[in-house]
Amino acid sequence: MVSENLSSVRRALDVLRALGQGPLGVQEVAGAVGREKTQVSRTLKVLAEEGFIERDPRTLRYRVGPQLLALAASAGEDRLQREAPSVLRELVHQLGEPAYLTVLSGHGVVTVLTERARAASRRTSGSAAPLR
Repeated sequence: MVSENLSSVRRALDVLRALGQGPLGVQEVAGAVGREKTQVSRTLKVLAEEGFIERDPRTLRYRVGPQLLALAASAGEDRLQREAPSVLRELVHQLGEPAYLTVLSGHGVVTVLTERARAASRRTSGSAAPLR
């Protein structure tokens, strides 16, 4: 029983790795992971039910889902919070322009950190009309 569970976990991980390359149909996933279509189909169903992948109703292809993206974002969160502010400050200092850190969230992005140049140190390109 333990070996069967490990096999299922490995199969699910293989499927997720294959889908990391882009949307795929069941047959394409089966070919990519070297497993039978029926095994892969069952694995895809469970992963979809849990939100780790999703199926496009139009193309019937599977892609990485929001649950997997949320896990990936939380894995890097500590490092981002620790390292990103100094990196963004350096970018702003070098370029004189605002810098933004965004992360994927579902089908969009969320800005998690913004760094702006101080007014006195901003570079300008071209001329701007005065505000009236």
